[in-house]
Amino acid sequence: GKLQHFVRKNIPRIGTHSLIAGLIRIIDQQLHPVSAEDDAEDATYVVRWTFAGSVLTEACTSEDELEFAREAVGVLLLVLVSADGREDVESGVKVVEGGGVL
Repeated sequence: GKLQHFVRKNIPRIGTHSLIAGLIRIIDQQLHPVSAEDDAEDATYVVRWTFAGSVLTEACTSEDELEFAREAVGVLLLVLVSADGREDVESGVKVVEGGGVL
């Protein structure tokens, strides 16, 4: 699908490694919870991923400066859901609604 195509196309580009590694990790953690108390089948179990926006632009090239960023955002929207109003599991800080968090 779209995710596999994105990874195959961009894995040779050095600027994409942090995003692709993060995608793999977030999907793995969502499917295989670290804690025995958490259940991947439980709809309330959520893994939050916070990353720097520069991850979306560091692999852009002069050929089409925003092509990678557009494709990356499309993939993120495919695999992530909005988490507005939920608590960040790493910091414990409640996310402000409309904060643009996925």
